[in-house]
Amino acid sequence: HAIILLEKIWLMWKYLKYIQMLQELRDNGLIECDVFILLTADYDVICKRNNMRKHMLEGIWLEEETIINQRYVLEKIVADIVGNAYINKIKKITLDTSLLSKEQVVNRFNDIIKEKEIEK
Repeated sequence: HAIILLEKIWLMWKYLKYIQMLQELRDNGLIECDVFILLTADYDVICKRNNMRKHMLEGIWLEEETIINQRYVLEKIVADIVGNAYINKIKKITLDTSLLSKEQVVNRFNDIIKEKEIEK
């Protein structure tokens, strides 16, 4: 039960930070985004990609449990926080990039943006 309570406290803190960020954007004449895309990949792909970076992650950041927990929290934030404080709902998409090349990810991103523009 302590883990669930900590998760709820953490999500509430993130929600408050999100509301604060929205207010700062509005105060500066900016608005929230139209589309939020959460990029994900399976564990093996994440490890492979990490090895190709200039700055490699180490230790706990490469443990499968940590990656699973991070994904859970990010998906929770997207589901429960992103766009929920804004009048116009943000289109939220989770894109699994495990089997996609960089070019395919860019193409999919562009397609998503074009679809959103058509909806306006």
